[in-house]
Amino acid sequence: MDGLEDRKGVFIIAATNRPDIIDPAMLRPGRLDKLLYVPLPSPSDRLSILKTVTKKLPMHIDIQLHNIANSDHLDGFSGADLSALVREAQLSALKSAMNRNVKEDEKILIQ
Repeated sequence: MDGLEDRKGVFIIAATNRPDIIDPAMLRPGRLDKLLYVPLPSPSDRLSILKTVTKKLPMHIDIQLHNIANSDHLDGFSGADLSALVREAQLSALKSAMNRNVKEDEKILIQ
């Protein structure tokens, strides 16, 4: 950030999930003038995030996003964590489907 004194209209935006480890020198007046804390999503926010992340995904009819979003297991999950959860669920479903196909192919070969 050195050398920015002469520049006008320059904004530096930073994000972290660990504000507790920001160097105190960065928090001195004139450095980071505005700190904006965005809390973790509530259960209703988690539902909105899950709906958005899964909007274009094929899902089994038994999956209840409302129940998942309200689960205590997701307390402390950020939007990024929820996106990662959905990606991991996709991989798990894909592996299960592939294993089922392999087993069905093996049955055909045995007969």
